[in-house]
Amino acid sequence: MASMKLNRVVIGAGLAAYVGGTFCAYSYFSSSSSSSSSSSSSPSPSHQVGVGHQVGVGSSHGACCSCSGAVPAPGSFLRTSAASVWSRNASSYDSKISMDEIIMGVPILRWYMLWRYIPQGHNEVLEVCAGTNRNVAYYPSKRVKQLVVSDRSDAMIDVAKRKTEESRASFDVEYAVAQADDASALRRTGGPFDVLVDTFGLCSVPDPQVALRVWSQSVKQDTGLILLLEHGRSSWASWLNNQLDRDMDKHLRNWGCVWNRDIAEIVHASEDVEVVSVQTFHFGTTYLVVARPKAKAKGVAINV
Repeated sequence: MASMKLNRVVIGAGLAAYVGGTFCAYSYFSSSSSSSSSSSSSPSPSHQVGVGHQVGVGSSHGACCSCSGAVPAPGSFLRTSAASVWSRNASSYDSKISMDEIIMGVPILRWYMLWRYIPQGHNEVLEVCAGTNRNVAYYPSKRVKQLVVSDRSDAMIDVAKRKTEESRASFDVEYAVAQADDASALRRTGGPFDVLVDTFGLCSVPDPQVALRVWSQSVKQDTGLILLLEHGRSSWASWLNNQLDRDMDKHLRNWGCVWNRDIAEIVHASEDVEVVSVQTFHFGTTYLVVARPKAKAKGVAINV
């Protein structure tokens, strides 16, 4: 009887920590956005879904940039202004998000995705939207022959290089400043690759469908894997979606991230990738997606 009570206490405490961690993390990013933009006008919520479709986005869209007035539609902002945001955040990015990732268990999700789905063998891996290379410590070193770390921001890549040196990775690591939805830029990184990895990057590309098309072309068409760990709107937690929608404009301007995209809709609507599996965490706002190129996907066995 005592053990049953203890089990209930442990389960209850774990659930409370999970709920509290998720809420605190989203609250932190919301408050960070608010404090960084206290001099701006209040945003009008906008919701980007599917293939670049935006609801509530117009010419008077949202919060104001300090330089010029209204923030443009998400795709336009990511295309023209986000690089400067990422460069500004590069040196302090890890210190700003590390504790929130720990509270939400994101390092465990990074480790789980890479160890669970990178297949046996000596794989050549391309990581897109790599930022400061927060995944480097979680790769299964005996299964990775080469890792190409790419990001649009050269400032992020500079931080990534220092981090890789500190991690003493046992596999070969190369770096490339490349836009994740630029097919020619990614081709210059090598490939086709055995595995393409993206963690929290679909939120930062102008058009997710274009990015998925390019990523599908960057891996081997018969055996290549695409591993995505993404954040977006929940399919059921409306209270979290309301928070994401309310603060989207401010979050976009301060982090270069559209955090309320419908990830499930995006990946299932793709004409270029076949979704093998989708797992969700954090009340449906974090997605772990395993996919592969659609063109030659038939008959390829993947252990999931």
